[in-house]
Amino acid sequence: MFQFGAIVALGFLPLVWWCARESIAFEMQRRRPDALAAINAMLARMGRRPVDALPPVVDLPRKAPLAALFSHDLARRTILMTIAAMAISLVLIVAFGHGRAGLGAMATMAAATDFAIGVGRGGSALAPALAGFMFASGIGLQAVAIVMATGSLIALLALAALPATHLYEQAGHLHQRIEWRR
Repeated sequence: MFQFGAIVALGFLPLVWWCARESIAFEMQRRRPDALAAINAMLARMGRRPVDALPPVVDLPRKAPLAALFSHDLARRTILMTIAAMAISLVLIVAFGHGRAGLGAMATMAAATDFAIGVGRGGSALAPALAGFMFASGIGLQAVAIVMATGSLIALLALAALPATHLYEQAGHLHQRIEWRR
């Protein structure tokens, strides 16, 4: 499944490269010699009047480099937070890992989670278009809100349908593993 997604994403790269234009703000900031012509072409495609000149350059603050995380003021905090994150990851792997069989179960759970996240992303991509279509069709705000809330209701019903005993068994097993390690 991941390979398919990667192939589709790579397939879209040339399309984006050839068809997607830079924004007007980017062209104004970059200030190439042909920036005025490029901006006027974009304005024409949007049905706007061309401009005679570019506005003055605005000096925007730069992003801090990665090395700033290890500056005198932040080095200690950065290192401690990195160690804490690694320790938490290690504890979770030890607590939830159950040998090869446990890792297989974890892989299955991860795949299911990824699938659910993918469905959610699909919903978040389609929801604005659906809402716009509904508003353009004359449907009121309350009806659109109810339709948009349907996804959350379905998620609630799906969570409620999960067998609670399975969750209690997993929690008990985790407690036993933690007790065993003490």
